[in-house]
Amino acid sequence: MILMTSFKKKPAGFTGISVARWQPKGYRLPVLKLLAPVDRFGEKLTGFKSSSDYRKIYRAALLERKEAVRSWLATLSPKVDLAFCCWCNLEQQRLKGYQTIMCHTILLGMTIRKYRPDILVFLDWDRYRYSIWKHNLPAFDPAKYKQDQKRNARRLI
Repeated sequence: MILMTSFKKKPAGFTGISVARWQPKGYRLPVLKLLAPVDRFGEKLTGFKSSSDYRKIYRAALLERKEAVRSWLATLSPKVDLAFCCWCNLEQQRLKGYQTIMCHTILLGMTIRKYRPDILVFLDWDRYRYSIWKHNLPAFDPAKYKQDQKRNARRLI
């Protein structure tokens, strides 16, 4: 299972991986720069005026790294719970005056779902409810996740 979330909201039980351009102070998660919202020079994506433009620019960035992204997608396992972390969260967006979240992790979740339908992909509540894009990804339910973890642990005994 893969959860798209912010650094601050990563739940326990998930291996956190930074897919951001850089991590907040105090975080030392493994970094997957391949999926960060950067151009081929490692610079912040720019040149967009709308969420549609951003989506096209992020897609183009992934296409520039297509072979590496494909290889990475092939390494994913449905048995490993990962949390892909970025800075974006609703509180931060609201401080900037936005009522929605326009985060590349939502687009990344949609990409994973398209090319690896065997992998469950969830969005944290903020991304699920306030995404600027229509995504068809389910919201992560922490209570259900804990129940499933307990159920799976009992099966191993």
